[in-house]
Amino acid sequence: MNRNKRFVVDTNLFISAAIWRGTPYQGIRNIEQIGGRFLFSHATLQELENTLLSAKFDPYLERNQRSITLDLYAESADIVTPEQHFTCCRDEWDNKFLDVAVAGKAEMLITGDKDFLVLGDIEDIPIISMSDFLSIG
Repeated sequence: MNRNKRFVVDTNLFISAAIWRGTPYQGIRNIEQIGGRFLFSHATLQELENTLLSAKFDPYLERNQRSITLDLYAESADIVTPEQHFTCCRDEWDNKFLDVAVAGKAEMLITGDKDFLVLGDIEDIPIISMSDFLSIG
């Protein structure tokens, strides 16, 4: 994969990478190592911040470590303002990730959410699992 590709990664994978490591962590690191950029809207970045810094994760990782991780994600990120708003996800709160992928002309949307994966792609942007991303990397 070429450098400077842009990726939408769903919130759950960022959280898993920060807290539990494993496959999500490997994928996030791979994106960073190839010089990839994460795409967010203000809404998706706010969701990540609210979730990652919530007290429910205090037993797993200190809040200041989670804050540092959030800053590192943001350093590798571009913020886009979606003009198109999709409504094809079963969970209406997930549509914002599709909006970001299209607005930012993402290389792909990487997710662990089956509701996304069943879509296959959105406007020729593949929607794949982190395991599939790692297998093509």
